[in-house]
Amino acid sequence: MQHRNGRVPRGVALIEALVALAVMAFGLLAVAGMQVTLRQNADLSRQRAEAVRIAQEEVERWRSYALLDEASGVTTVTYAHLQSGSETVATAVASHNTAYTLTRTVSPDSSVSAPAYKTLRVDVNWTDRNNQAQNVRLSTVIHGVAPELAATLSVPGAGNPTLQAMGRNAAIPLAAIRIDASTSGFRPPQYDGGETVAWVAWVFNNVTGLFSTCTTSALTSSELTSSNIRDCTGTSQLLSGFVNFADATGPATVSQAISPTGRTMRVQVQVNRTLPSALTVGPGTGCFTERPSSSKAYLAYYCAVPVAGLLAADSTWSGSAVLTGLTGLAIERSACRYTRYRDNRVVSATSPVMTNADHPHDYSAVDGPLANQNFLVVGRYAGTDADCPDGLPGGSTTFPQP
Repeated sequence: MQHRNGRVPRGVALIEALVALAVMAFGLLAVAGMQVTLRQNADLSRQRAEAVRIAQEEVERWRSYALLDEASGVTTVTYAHLQSGSETVATAVASHNTAYTLTRTVSPDSSVSAPAYKTLRVDVNWTDRNNQAQNVRLSTVIHGVAPELAATLSVPGAGNPTLQAMGRNAAIPLAAIRIDASTSGFRPPQYDGGETVAWVAWVFNNVTGLFSTCTTSALTSSELTSSNIRDCTGTSQLLSGFVNFADATGPATVSQAISPTGRTMRVQVQVNRTLPSALTVGPGTGCFTERPSSSKAYLAYYCAVPVAGLLAADSTWSGSAVLTGLTGLAIERSACRYTRYRDNRVVSATSPVMTNADHPHDYSAVDGPLANQNFLVVGRYAGTDADCPDGLPGGSTTFPQP
């Protein structure tokens, strides 16, 4: 007969439980450490975002200065106030639990006595929860330009924007299409006595606005391609604008000068060039005007004025532009031009000489394309003091120049 030992092992389960608790405790400690790290990183991220906001606010404050120089009684930010300095900035969020120190460092352009710009560096410093020093830095350049002239930063000395619409000279007609990277093609309206004349195309240099006169088989500007433009010759400057028409039922009024509503009729523009040599640029040969239409009160015109060459010294001309076709009408008419000065031939302190862009009676040394050289055709009536109404009262283009 066999006897079993009745002794049963005790304490093993307790040891296993203790080991499990120890492993779990180590895991919980790791999780707790991770939570602390995440909280610290989140806190630091929030502090850094606030520091960036403070630095950006300081940069924009100086970018939006209202005056160049200091003036008595003026408390607004001025360009002259932009100097190095340091200040403590109160945080806008109480939970950021730190104070920020803003340091402004300004380095003017030392190459000129009156700096055209200043380099602004903004440092925002603070101490995080771990007593570690933190820093955010933003740098920018602030130009010393009167706020009202800020747009001139994009304009070179010639006075034209650095980047024109469609990447080309502003005077090139909008209907012109891109031929290649440097040229645009335009087919002027070719109408003369109701018959189409030889198809002419102009190929413009996108930078200078100078163009050559070519022939084409294309009926419109949109159909122009490098393959259907041929026989290009000469170099010309563009003179363009609109011929407006006022009603001819009585003497033209100011309102008709401001908003012409008359019926279009067949007229042409002619350029009488005097320099570099005498030359008449007539209708159908170099000047082209749109076909009259009952649906509008104006006609666009385009004139190719030949110049000697491509160089600046060779690409100028002088002369005048006149309207033809006004005689022989039922009511005799005058062609009016509107300019800034009443007499464009008087040079004095109060009446300076007009520029070519002002559409004077006589153009002098035109060195670039001219657009918006506009005429107004009005009826001429006996007994009236002036054929041309005065135009925009108090405006910049007030005086008619018949």
